[in-house]
Amino acid sequence: MPDKEVRNHQLWTLVTAHHTEIVSRLTFRSGNRDLAEELAQEVWVRVGGNPGYFIEHQHPLWELMNIAHDLARNHFRKQKRRGEQQPGDTAITALSDNSLADRMWRGVRRFGQDRRRDAARAVPHTSVESQADPMWYADLRIDLAEAAGELTERQQEALYLHYQQDLSPAAIALRMGISRHAAEKLLGKAFRTLRKSPRLTGWNGKEVDR
Repeated sequence: MPDKEVRNHQLWTLVTAHHTEIVSRLTFRSGNRDLAEELAQEVWVRVGGNPGYFIEHQHPLWELMNIAHDLARNHFRKQKRRGEQQPGDTAITALSDNSLADRMWRGVRRFGQDRRRDAARAVPHTSVESQADPMWYADLRIDLAEAAGELTERQQEALYLHYQQDLSPAAIALRMGISRHAAEKLLGKAFRTLRKSPRLTGWNGKEVDR
């Protein structure tokens, strides 16, 4: 067993490398950054007894996020038993901004027109809809949020990272502790589900692909 000085150095190495990612993922899960910071600190308390295991692990972030998710689940279970409010729908929160809704919708439409694997890239030009009245955006946000509710939590997280934080599939992979191929698959499945959603039928004068 390493002495205390070595363990402290190993722990600090892990904190420096992964704390930001863990807090970001927990913030997405809880919708509360302060809570995410508290849960992240609990992660490091657990890791502190044997940081060497995580240092030597091939994918330390995956192991750390397993601990983080367990802590989050336990926290929300306790909240539910106490009758406290649960976290809101992150998809709805992410779509509260007009530009984000516009970008996501253009991404959905582009995916239907471009079947290449990297079709999840953001469309650079400004769409005609960007000049639409506020009610257009209000309706779009509602329908996109409802459709996004059909996605898995991991698919929602990938979309959140792509649009809210402007991350590429490669960066999303690093943040989520998965391969780039897995990140691209998550985005692709999310776009396919959104295009098939009845909530998005008829937008822009045409039905989504069935």
